[in-house]
Amino acid sequence: MTDQARTHRFLIVIPAYKEDSVIVETTQCAVGQDYPADCRHVTVVSDQQQPSTNALLANMPITLLTPDFQKSSKGKALRYAMEKTYAPYDFCVILDADNIVGTDFLQQLNAECNQGRRFIQCHRCSKNANGDVATLDSISEEINNAIFRRGHNRVGLSSALIGSGMCLEMQWFKSHIPFVETAGEDRELEKMLLQDRQHIHYAEHIHVLDEKVATAEDFEKQRQRWMSAQLQSLLSLLPGCPKALVKGNIDYLDKTLQQMLIPRSLLLVLLPVVCTVVTWFSPAKAPAWWTLLLFLCLALAAAVPPAWRNRQALSALKRMPPLVWRMLKRLVRLDPHNRNFLHTTHHTDAKTC
Repeated sequence: MTDQARTHRFLIVIPAYKEDSVIVETTQCAVGQDYPADCRHVTVVSDQQQPSTNALLANMPITLLTPDFQKSSKGKALRYAMEKTYAPYDFCVILDADNIVGTDFLQQLNAECNQGRRFIQCHRCSKNANGDVATLDSISEEINNAIFRRGHNRVGLSSALIGSGMCLEMQWFKSHIPFVETAGEDRELEKMLLQDRQHIHYAEHIHVLDEKVATAEDFEKQRQRWMSAQLQSLLSLLPGCPKALVKGNIDYLDKTLQQMLIPRSLLLVLLPVVCTVVTWFSPAKAPAWWTLLLFLCLALAAAVPPAWRNRQALSALKRMPPLVWRMLKRLVRLDPHNRNFLHTTHHTDAKTC
């Protein structure tokens, strides 16, 4: 069932925690949409930002919220925004403070919504490739897009959410965001959607530019946050598996299996080590392990967009072992009950839309 030629009402929410270097440009892009003014609005949740930044934001046609959280998190910012939202909207669009979108962004989303799609993940892609770390982070995201979003949709499963560039039906979002408790708010929202058997559509053609981490320190901090969220998500999903199995909720079971997977960067470094050890101690079993490694590399290579298959990407691979070593050290610090928000800083100037 579709909503033909309807102009939906969108609320764009941008949580911003200490994002003074990028939030103004992002807000300008959100405000400058080529879409009817009475059918769109922007809310910025400015958490611990400079007074000068808030002064600039206050001069824009937006709702500026300045909460004072004892412990900050994106989930808290989104809850706060919903508590302060009274006007009726059809959809809530969530952008990160460093996201850049085109002026036709809402037009494209409206077209998707007119196809009856209520939960949409846009194509988040890199806006910077300043160095090896940012290149690796960009490629990693595109692999995730190919496998967990486009690939899943093509076999009838829901796309994975990614935390920004998300468009969610407002009534559902407003009633479910109060139950988000951890720093992995996207995984919690995804779990609730799959429990409700709501399909998540991946809109590959709607691009949302996102800044990638550019330093090893930020990469380490980002991956710790992701691994903690993955562990929390797995522990949260497991109790619901028997019911999902009985009800035939394949999406839910698939998401649970995803949370059991070893992070891809760890696998790429550790599997060659295992192959080498097996070759030394048990040569008869070595061909099977090397074949497994070959197929893993071929599968990941196929998921990398052609634009990223270049010398820059090959050169960046030399940074993988030290980055993985940093991740391994972080593994011992994972806390399944952790709710603290690990903020990563920005090292590139935001681009104008």
